[in-house]
Amino acid sequence: MPNDDIFVGNSTSDGGVFRSSDNGNTWVQVNSGFWEGPPDDPSLALGCLGKNSIGDVFLAASTFNKPAGIYRSTNNGDYWDDFGSFGLVWSLVHNSSDDIFAGTPNNGVYRMDAVYLDVEEGINTPSGFALSQNYPNPFNPSTRIEFELSRRSEVEVIIFNVLGQEVRTLVKRELSKGFHVIEWDGRDDAGNAVCSGVYHCRLKAGEYIESKKMVLLK
Repeated sequence: MPNDDIFVGNSTSDGGVFRSSDNGNTWVQVNSGFWEGPPDDPSLALGCLGKNSIGDVFLAASTFNKPAGIYRSTNNGDYWDDFGSFGLVWSLVHNSSDDIFAGTPNNGVYRMDAVYLDVEEGINTPSGFALSQNYPNPFNPSTRIEFELSRRSEVEVIIFNVLGQEVRTLVKRELSKGFHVIEWDGRDDAGNAVCSGVYHCRLKAGEYIESKKMVLLK
């Protein structure tokens, strides 16, 4: 079942999407994938946010370097994928079957069927668990990490240094079956930039464990 995290949007130059896991007491900015502009860019515009029954989060937004449209996160906001360009979207709603309806000011209403939204359906779904090599590698300052889940699982994605010490916990929650993408920005859990060197990314999904070596060069 999806968790009870709260998402809000803020259309200011230092805003974007924020997530709270403690009923609004603290908030974390989660913009990776849809807003990659300079921090003083004034062109970010957020329309609305929505979530379906399996926990996928949907965002209507436009930025200075991305088309206006809908972005989807299958990992609770850790990374957003471009999900379709319909122009400005003012409202997002879903029905009991998880069909998503997007209302636009000039182009009417669009419907996205649940079979298209739900990564658990269709022919292009994983048949097993897998962690892909991060890209780019070596990297500076950030890198993308992709992994596959053949069933809904409790997932941990953790970065370790060569001494086996935990540096950054990227994911620690239940995720749906499908293909997932997250980003590591080269920082530890305290927000400090880490030193150049070799790091290991470990995926744990149920009993499945796999690691990949990554190299940060500065």
